[in-house]
Amino acid sequence: YQYVKQSLTLWRNVLNAIFTLWYHADEDLLDPNAPPYQYRDTGQGYHRVQASPRVHGCMLNIVEQTKTEVGEWIGEDTIHIGDDQVPNGIMFIDKYTQLHRIVHPVLRVIGWLEGPHPPACHTYLQSVFHGEAPALV
Repeated sequence: YQYVKQSLTLWRNVLNAIFTLWYHADEDLLDPNAPPYQYRDTGQGYHRVQASPRVHGCMLNIVEQTKTEVGEWIGEDTIHIGDDQVPNGIMFIDKYTQLHRIVHPVLRVIGWLEGPHPPACHTYLQSVFHGEAPALV
């Protein structure tokens, strides 16, 4: 449960900062002082591989915010960007913009399960599941 909640919270926080991340991705890709990109096969096809330090820095802040929010962190907190997993800032943005349609409804349900319910819901849960606890199983 904790790992899923942590992942969904991280995704929500990334989506809340998506326009800032996008701005940084553009800055990183268009920076005339940045090292040149490498066009190479990443195992996912040929991509323009380039470091994205502004996006990476923003993501470090988002991960720290998420750690504070969820309390306990399970697993790795490595941010892949500018490598074979996520070749550049624009690919990073593309991966995360796919999440909104998945994450938002799931987080709403989890929030609803953890929060107070209107009396009509208590009546329904009692009549169908004989209480709230059996409905959560």
